[in-house]
Amino acid sequence: MPKRTSRRQILEHCQEIGPEDGVDPRESIRRALIEKATQPKLDRKALQLCRQVERTLAFVLSGELNDDRIRDLQIMSVVPAPHTNHLLATLQSCVPLEQDELIELDAALASHKSRVRAAMAADINRRKTPDITMRVVNPS
Repeated sequence: MPKRTSRRQILEHCQEIGPEDGVDPRESIRRALIEKATQPKLDRKALQLCRQVERTLAFVLSGELNDDRIRDLQIMSVVPAPHTNHLLATLQSCVPLEQDELIELDAALASHKSRVRAAMAADINRRKTPDITMRVVNPS
C-alpha cells in the first residue's frame, strides 16, 4: 500500500498546493487511457461505410420508394450511432413541416425501413447489414 504524501511534504517542494499535487501520476495516465478507450472513434472504415450508405440511401429515397413526400428529402448526414452496427441518417425536408407532418414522415420512413436495408445489403460488402434509424428535421 503506497504511503500518502503529507501536506507539509508537498509544501516543501512547491509554492502552493494544486489539485494534482500528491496524486500518483500513473493514476492520471490510467484515467486518461480509460476515457480514450470508452470514446467512440470514427476510423476510416466507419466513414467509408457511412458514405456508402449515404449514396445508397440517396438512390433509394429518390425514386425507389414511390412516395412523393420521401422523394423531397435531402440527406444531411449518416453517422455511426454509437458504432457501425447501427447508423443514424438525418434527413432534411425542403419545406418547413409541422410537428404532426414530421411524425407522419417518420412513420412512412419506418415502414420502408426493410426496403432501405435490403438496398444497403446489396450495395455494401459486410457480413451483417447495419441497422439504420432515419429522422427528419426541418430546414434551418
